[in-house]
Amino acid sequence: MRRIFILTCLAFVVLGSSCDKPALLNDQRLKVDADFERAKEEMRTVDAKFEALQTAASPDGMSLEQQHEKTVKKNAELEEKVEYLRQKCDEAEAALGEIRPRMATYKAKYLY
Repeated sequence: MRRIFILTCLAFVVLGSSCDKPALLNDQRLKVDADFERAKEEMRTVDAKFEALQTAASPDGMSLEQQHEKTVKKNAELEEKVEYLRQKCDEAEAALGEIRPRMATYKAKYLY
């Protein structure tokens, strides 16, 4: 009899203590769902702003993609010019290499 009473009391304690857990878990789930929805809305806002930036026209009427293409093309042209000038500089250095010994001979012969 005593065992039955103890087991019954123990069952009431276990069941009684776990009755409030589903309510707490439901409240927490609702809070998490609300936070999730808020975060999704923030992400939609950020995505909309990002999309607006990609399609936004600059003051001269060009989109960012067009500006990027123009900049890449301009950069390629400038690199070609730099390479051309580097070649000319190398040619000039080679010519100076040929002229310097002759110049030194001329100076030694006529100026000193």
